[in-house]
Amino acid sequence: MGVEEFAIKALRGPKRGILEHSLCQHLALAIASQPLRKIRLICEAAYLLDEKTREEIGISNDDLEVIYQVCLGFVNATHATVPSFYSNIEVWSVNWGFIKKRREIEIFRRYIAPWFSDRTIQLFEVAMSEKEAKEFLEIKKKAREAYANLEKLRGEGCNDGEVLKRLEVEWKHYYAVGFFMAVHYLTKQSFNELTSMFIGWALPKVQQIFACLSRLVEPTLFEEMLGLYRTREAEGVESESVATPVGGSNEGPVG
Repeated sequence: MGVEEFAIKALRGPKRGILEHSLCQHLALAIASQPLRKIRLICEAAYLLDEKTREEIGISNDDLEVIYQVCLGFVNATHATVPSFYSNIEVWSVNWGFIKKRREIEIFRRYIAPWFSDRTIQLFEVAMSEKEAKEFLEIKKKAREAYANLEKLRGEGCNDGEVLKRLEVEWKHYYAVGFFMAVHYLTKQSFNELTSMFIGWALPKVQQIFACLSRLVEPTLFEEMLGLYRTREAEGVESESVATPVGGSNEGPVG
């Protein structure tokens, strides 16, 4: 018996198991969902299976963990209106729950670097406290200095690999620290740009996860579940019967 056939039998059991129904429910809901909600639902469908089974059907547990953790930060993003000198401003904060057992540079490398394109992030420093603003300016200064020194030595043809590596690590450290401060004071435009970058990277991977999971469920059951949700949607009934985390199905600002 092949791995996939064994997984199907384990899922289904007598009279279609609860697990198969739950898997179908998540996948059917994901079909017509907005990108962030689609990513969340498919990841949560994958987490219905144990780690070994996911690996056996071709799902990378590392990719799944990164995608899901980053997605939750965007789903649970918050925003507030902050008074400024000229007018009120809308400040967006991405609330990632990464466990900080590692340095910022390692967290950045694992969760952010795979999808983030190196570009300027627009933020409202005026929304920071005086202490935070000073700290942020100092971090930016150190990052610029480390990068300038690194580029200078490279331009001069420096062959001391140890020195170059030390400067590169120093620059990346301050860049990562600054990034994780900045994401709590984003403009709406920068929040949208970050969200789009992540979706553009994550969605193709999640669609492959969907394909792996869909092979484990009976097509007729999936079609029945999908038909039910489409009927409910046509009738104007909210079909979010899968638990939604804090922040609901927030897709971020629009317009």
